[in-house]
Amino acid sequence: LIVIQEESYASRYRAEHLKEQLLHEGIVADVIEVVELKGRLARQYAWTVLYRCQDQPKIRYWIREAHRIGHKVWYAVDDLVFDYETVRRLDFAQTREYRGFEKVCTKIQTCMNACDGVLVSTEALKRELQQRNGHIPVTVQRNVASYEMIALSQEAYQEKNRQKEEVVLGYFS
Repeated sequence: LIVIQEESYASRYRAEHLKEQLLHEGIVADVIEVVELKGRLARQYAWTVLYRCQDQPKIRYWIREAHRIGHKVWYAVDDLVFDYETVRRLDFAQTREYRGFEKVCTKIQTCMNACDGVLVSTEALKRELQQRNGHIPVTVQRNVASYEMIALSQEAYQEKNRQKEEVVLGYFS
């Protein structure tokens, strides 16, 4: 089971694309938001990935229940949203939208610390987490293009005007 705090642009490539990667390996997964989480479902899943979830009663209960029945819970994160001391100095953190972000970072850190391991998107993030929490296993699970993105890219490539001498770059954030 892959649980996301809330659906966002980032949850697509960190949750939906992970689901697709798992299916490619023969593992069926579901993606749900925290609000859909029901403790009794824990037995239906061999393990759980929590993507950017924050500490809250529903999550704490899920982690306890999963551990009680011997299932693993991993945390997935793709940037320093758990480290307010670093991100508070960045320009975006000064905006009105990020008022109260310190509390969010703390809740993310608490939730992550309750898990059995962490999935990260880059080697740099892996090193950062290993320096802070050497006792928690950290694995790199890179961002990837989905099958749909690959198909659309191939279609666009075949339809492109080969007469033009311009270079078009795509950015996958």
